[in-house]
Amino acid sequence: MWIDVAQTVFDGLMVGGLYATVAVGITLVFGIMGVLNFAHGQMVMLGAYVAFFAVTAGLGIYRGSSRPSALLLPKKKQVIKVLILLAKASLAPR
Repeated sequence: MWIDVAQTVFDGLMVGGLYATVAVGITLVFGIMGVLNFAHGQMVMLGAYVAFFAVTAGLGIYRGSSRPSALLLPKKKQVIKVLILLAKASLAPR
């Protein structure tokens, strides 16, 4: 019961942090340049895809890992795999 509540609060804080980061980025660009940057959403989605592929490839902190350094010490094969996936995604015809 309490674990579910704690997980929900943590998820809400993480999503709220993402929204706040996007809002601050848009506000800074609009405030300085005076132009609304519509490509800002594309950069957010690119970051989301990079994070998704990194976690899917095993580069993120996974269950059973109690050390935060698991994120900082990825295996070479996994890094190469993520880079290949990102290269394929960026070279795909539109």
